[in-house]
Amino acid sequence: MINFLHKKVACKKIGIALSVAIVAWFFGFELLALLALAVVLVYGYLYRKTEFNFSFEKNDIIAPVDGIVSSIAITDDGMHQIVIESSLYDEASLRVPMSDVTVSSIKLFRGARLDRSSQLFDDLGEKLKVEFTHINGEKITLIHQLQRSIIPIELFVSEGSTVECKSTYGIAHNAITTLILPKTVHLDLQVGEHILSAQTTIAKFH
Repeated sequence: MINFLHKKVACKKIGIALSVAIVAWFFGFELLALLALAVVLVYGYLYRKTEFNFSFEKNDIIAPVDGIVSSIAITDDGMHQIVIESSLYDEASLRVPMSDVTVSSIKLFRGARLDRSSQLFDDLGEKLKVEFTHINGEKITLIHQLQRSIIPIELFVSEGSTVECKSTYGIAHNAITTLILPKTVHLDLQVGEHILSAQTTIAKFH
């Protein structure tokens, strides 16, 4: 296990906060300097990225996020729908869930970061919908919707990209993730289970 930062977004924010801390300390504003250093630590925690050396089979589908499985259902068209609730303490990385896929669709809505209990959560909440298409033609859809979070959703891929299993395609901190899998997979998880991105196998193609 190796810990990193999401350099694409973390370095700029941490650099600004660290610069503020240095300038404030130089001019004798100790309280402001300490607050800026606290911000550096918070950003370092929120934008952490852990790399694992686990190996998976080609027909495995792995967890795209950290969190608790809150529901498993079958949609009207027979697809598997899994809802995963991440907390403030879970890593924010969004991971590609399987091998041999391309990014076929992306929809990012910038909105509010509301508590799930809010009546406006579904309509105004910030969300990201990503669809992956496997070489066999099957599609995997992920919808990430932020709850209360101090950082926005970040996206690192574009439509048409070929991506590797376990690679990071974005960041969503303290989000609710809805994962829609084809009917041809066999699920390997249960409600209440705590899953870890890039570590837990959640399903397999038959």
